[in-house]
Amino acid sequence: MDFNELCEKLHLDHAGMLRRFSGQEAILIKFFKKFPDDPTFLNLKDAVEKNDTVSVEHTAHTLKGICANLGITSVSDPASNLVNAVRAGEYDKIGPLFAEISKAYTDICGFINRLNQ
Repeated sequence: MDFNELCEKLHLDHAGMLRRFSGQEAILIKFFKKFPDDPTFLNLKDAVEKNDTVSVEHTAHTLKGICANLGITSVSDPASNLVNAVRAGEYDKIGPLFAEISKAYTDICGFINRLNQ
């Protein structure tokens, strides 16, 4: 699977991603391939498991930013919702939102790992 096929399969905004990377697709792909190795998701999982709402807010915000820059809205949107829920004290939403993030993250990483294979 090549990068264009990945974008099409996951309904990613290829043009928008390229704009954020100044049209340099090779750099975009390089960062995209590194996404599964970033520790932020695992840090969020750990914070959720520990019920550490301060860390949940911080790491969800970080994950949201990373995914927004890469155009991965299936993760950035629920991560943004998680940040907002914690800030509003709606802690009962943490579990369901993390489950949504986790599924999308797992799906994205599976596809990224198949790039150019």
